[in-house]
Amino acid sequence: MFNLEENKQSIMKLIDSREKDEIIIPVYVRLYNNKYFLHELDQIKMFNPAAFKVGFGSSSGMFIKNSFPNQLLLSYDETHVFMDVDADTGVAVRYILFESNDKNDGTTVVDSQIIFYAEKIREYLEQQCGEYKRQLIQSQMEESN
Repeated sequence: MFNLEENKQSIMKLIDSREKDEIIIPVYVRLYNNKYFLHELDQIKMFNPAAFKVGFGSSSGMFIKNSFPNQLLLSYDETHVFMDVDADTGVAVRYILFESNDKNDGTTVVDSQIIFYAEKIREYLEQQCGEYKRQLIQSQMEESN
């Protein structure tokens, strides 16, 4: 399960791995009060779109070209901000985690990227949980025969 304090270094590496045109990158999925890293999505067996949010990561700093636009930070839920000093440059980098879903107006580049990633993850979970449900029903029908 997702734990910010235990996985801060891994999260920073993931955020730093963004492509030049990516302002944000998906880090985890929240369903109700449970948070799952993306590599843990196979643990999710039941999916409710109303309880679905994606945790995104970004960063901002003096030498970061795809910095998160700080004026947008208050637009999102469950924001966490932490700092780290880059050992090579000696410059502070501000790391940002926040949650959102694919239900926004898409007026900013960040919103467009949120919609893109959240839709892909939601579609994956709907398919995975639908298949799990079919298998569960099939096994129950076989047991009753």
